[in-house]
Amino acid sequence: IPELADAIGSYPPEVLPTLFQRLDHEQGPATEKVALIAAMSRFTEVEVVDQLINCLGPEIDASVRAAALQALVSVTGVDHGESMTRWQSWWRNNRLQGRDGLIRRKLRRLERDRNEALLRIQTLQRDVTALTGDLLAAVNRNYTLTEPDQRNALLLTLLQNPRVAVRRLGLDLVEQRVLNAEPLSPEVVALLEKTISDPAAPLRPLAIRRLALVDASKAAQLVGPLLAAAEDPELESAILTVLGQ
Repeated sequence: IPELADAIGSYPPEVLPTLFQRLDHEQGPATEKVALIAAMSRFTEVEVVDQLINCLGPEIDASVRAAALQALVSVTGVDHGESMTRWQSWWRNNRLQGRDGLIRRKLRRLERDRNEALLRIQTLQRDVTALTGDLLAAVNRNYTLTEPDQRNALLLTLLQNPRVAVRRLGLDLVEQRVLNAEPLSPEVVALLEKTISDPAAPLRPLAIRRLALVDASKAAQLVGPLLAAAEDPELESAILTVLGQ
């Protein structure tokens, strides 16, 4: 059905009378009528609304009525539910506004839908930020409660976590251990060396600076070849700092 609707919907409006005629054919299968309605919904025309409202009668197949309701909302930019009477009443009061009126309503609906989508995205972003903060706080507490001789093992887990924010916390904890003169295991140091090429670009300069705290000579050796390809200012600054330039 979608493929047929796409094909018909690419035709010029002159095809509409043929679509209307096929839609009015009582013997036509419901699946064909659903496809015709989907195609008609691509045309913002007064006559399309006339035909779609006629498809809301109780004697019409349920799948055809549902397709007509969906198409009406798409073409008119308003939603009057399943009542044929309400649609007829609204259309009597608005039909004379013609195609321009339909287009204006569709544009207003699109703008409203866009604004609602943006609000939902902003809400989700706030939720993600809050959840990430809770996660990091829990991980940090877990690290603090972990026995000292087990913390290097936990650091390995954090530095390999799929979440960028958790790997960032792992790097911060590495710095904390170095500044507190707490030893890092060879496995953590080896993973830190790999992290200078982390898939998340913001973590690379952080890893370079942490590695320099652990072994400045080794850090300079590893980051030297990266300087020529460094496009991010923060990464370039970290490399130059390690190289003493």
